[in-house]
Amino acid sequence: MDIRKAGSELEDAPEDFDGHAHIDHGIVMPIDGEPLPAELNLLFTTRLRDLASRTQAYLDPDPGNDTWQGEDLMPPR
Repeated sequence: MDIRKAGSELEDAPEDFDGHAHIDHGIVMPIDGEPLPAELNLLFTTRLRDLASRTQAYLDPDPGNDTWQGEDLMPPR
């Protein structure tokens, strides 16, 4: 899975809604608006850019419909 390849973990979160998950980057954010130390900020930024480069947006062509009407969400690799 691309999320794990980037160094993050995926946690199932069905209590939010079916099919929902949380991504844990393993980086504890500082409290009170303090910035991350430079080396952690670089790691976090690099990881997020890597994840963003692996994503594909699928816009819902019919948001009012209860079922997905768009293209296949899992195209062959």
